[in-house]
Amino acid sequence: MIEVMEPPVRVGVQDEVEFFADLARWLLEQPQPEPSVRWRNRGLGSVQVPSVGHLAELVGALAYVGAWGVVDREPDGPWAQVMRVPEGWIVEVDGGIGPDAFARRVRWAEHEAAQHSDPPLSCTNPLATGGATYFLDELIPSPEEAARILWTWLRRGLRAGYEVRVVEDNAVD
Repeated sequence: MIEVMEPPVRVGVQDEVEFFADLARWLLEQPQPEPSVRWRNRGLGSVQVPSVGHLAELVGALAYVGAWGVVDREPDGPWAQVMRVPEGWIVEVDGGIGPDAFARRVRWAEHEAAQHSDPPLSCTNPLATGGATYFLDELIPSPEEAARILWTWLRRGLRAGYEVRVVEDNAVD
């Protein structure tokens, strides 16, 4: 018995255009991998951070008052920084894009701790010049909570119960 073979299907230019347009739309709808999170202790060498738990360990390892670290998303993503102070941690976040985008401090929005101390508290870094002034409503009590704030900020959000304020002059003379 002889098999009859069908001739190959001929595809026209319009069919190809539609196929590639559909393919492009489909590719755009697929989830993209998130940029990696990176931690730099005191702004030095970077470490990849796979989870908020790992970030909490890194924040908790800021052992002395004035120790700080920066966390960001690659490439050119949002950033935030955290500093160890005697009573806990303070967190600052990027102010957006542009030359006037100064750091902003995370503070409690509504909480029993949401009160400015008068005068502000201060700390100095014993291993370097500088330090920070801060208020009671800017204190983050645990490395886990500081890490959650940092992690949320890197995803362009702010944890419920917090707000940001512009940091005027936090340097300690």
